[in-house]
Amino acid sequence: MVSRLILPLALLASFSTACASAPKYSADPLKIPVEEFRAKVKTIAVASVVDASGVSDTDHASAAFCSLIEKGLRDSGIAPVPNADVSPVQKRALEAAGGLFDPNTGKLDDAKADTVLAAIRHEVHDRFQADAIVLPRLVVRKANFNGEYAAWDNVRQSILPPDAGILQKMSVGQLYGTVATMSLILRIEDPEGRLLFENGAGVQVLARYVSGSFQSIQKSDAFANPQDNAAAVELALEPLRPAKK
Repeated sequence: MVSRLILPLALLASFSTACASAPKYSADPLKIPVEEFRAKVKTIAVASVVDASGVSDTDHASAAFCSLIEKGLRDSGIAPVPNADVSPVQKRALEAAGGLFDPNTGKLDDAKADTVLAAIRHEVHDRFQADAIVLPRLVVRKANFNGEYAAWDNVRQSILPPDAGILQKMSVGQLYGTVATMSLILRIEDPEGRLLFENGAGVQVLARYVSGSFQSIQKSDAFANPQDNAAAVELALEPLRPAKK
C-alpha cells in the first residue's frame, strides 16, 4: 500500500513530495499492548528520514534527526541500530530492485515498493538482530494560528521571524488563519511489516509572516533550530519511555 511506503531514500523524493499529507494516527500511538511491545522489542533499526515536506532532502533531514532518534530510543531503554549501518541496507535493496517506478507508465510500482521495504526489514533483522525498524518522515501539516502563534501536533511556534521586534508582534495581534507547518512522523514496524507504533510531533512553521504576507522558509532554515528538532523527537517517542516512579 502506498500509505505504508515510507522508504527513506533520496530517489523517492518526487514520490514523497506528492504524498506529503500525514496519516491520521490515533490518540494511542502504541498498536500493541505496551507490555508486549517492551517484551518483544529490544533493538530498533533507525532508517533514514524522508523529507516529504519538500523543504530539504533525505541527507539533510537524516543528519538533523537520526542521531536524536537513536538517543531517544536509548533513553527509552531500547538499543538502536544506527542509521549509519541501516542506510547502506536501504540503498542495496533499492538497487537490487532496479528502482521503484514502472518503466512503461512512470508510476510507482506498489508491489515492488512493498517488496523493497520487506527486504530492508528482513535484512536489518538478520544482520543486526533488530526486532523492529523505525521509519521516520517529515510531512506538511496545515496549522491554525491566532495572533502570533500557530499550534499543531503538540507544539506552539511563532509565525514571525526569530528577530521580530515588539511592533511586528503587535501588528499580528488580530491576525488569524492557517499556515503550512512541518511535523515528524515516526512509524515502527516489526520484521513482517506489522505496525507496532506510530506517533508524530510538530517541528517548525514553513512560512513566516513578513511585511504583510507569508514567505516560505529557505532550505538553509530547515531544521535550523536544534532545540525544536530535539523536542519533536522527544514528544514523538514519549509514549515509549518507562513510566516514572
